[in-house]
Amino acid sequence: MISYRTEKHVRGTQSQKNRLKTSKQQSISPPKSSCRSSQSLPLTLDSQAAKAMPISPPEGTGVGRLYRCIVDYNHQPFSITWSGSKEYPDLESFPSLKNAELLSVQQSSEAAAVWKNSELLDYGSHASIRIAEHGSFPVLKLAHSDEVSMKLIQYEFDILAKLTEQGPPVVDYDHEPILENGVVCGY
Repeated sequence: MISYRTEKHVRGTQSQKNRLKTSKQQSISPPKSSCRSSQSLPLTLDSQAAKAMPISPPEGTGVGRLYRCIVDYNHQPFSITWSGSKEYPDLESFPSLKNAELLSVQQSSEAAAVWKNSELLDYGSHASIRIAEHGSFPVLKLAHSDEVSMKLIQYEFDILAKLTEQGPPVVDYDHEPILENGVVCGY
C-alpha cells in the first residue's frame, strides 16, 4: 500500500515536497533532474508551464471514425475522444479543445500521488513509463486505466515474479506492486 503526505514550505518560492511511502517505507520524491525522451517532455512539478502530452496511441472506439487517447496534463491523466482523422487533436490549446470531448481519468489518491511525483518518459498501447525517485527503482511502469491494460500489467508482474523464483537472470524490479483500489496497476 502506498501512502501520501505533503510537506508545505513556509516560503512560497520553494516548491512543495511530495513523498510517497510504500509498505516497505521506500520514499518516492519528485525527480531532481529530468530524464527526457527525444520528445523533450516537460517537467511541471515546479514552475514550468503545463503541456498536454499523449500517453497512449490513438485507438478506435468501435463507433465510426471516433478515436480516443489518454494525455498527461500537469501530472494528471485525461481521456480525449474526437472524430474524423486518427491523428491526435491539436493539444496546444489543452484543455480547451475543439471538436473533442475531454474527461478526467478517475484515480485513487495513491495513484494520483504516484502521477504527481513522476514524469512521463514514454508510453505504449497499454502502459506508460514514468520516472520518479523511488529508492532503488526510479523507473515506473503504470497501466492505462482500462481493464485490459490492468490485466496485462498484472500478468507481466506475475511473470517477473515467477521468473525470479525460478532463478534465470531477470531485470531487477520492486517486488511490491503499485496498487489502484487493491488491483495491480504498475511496478
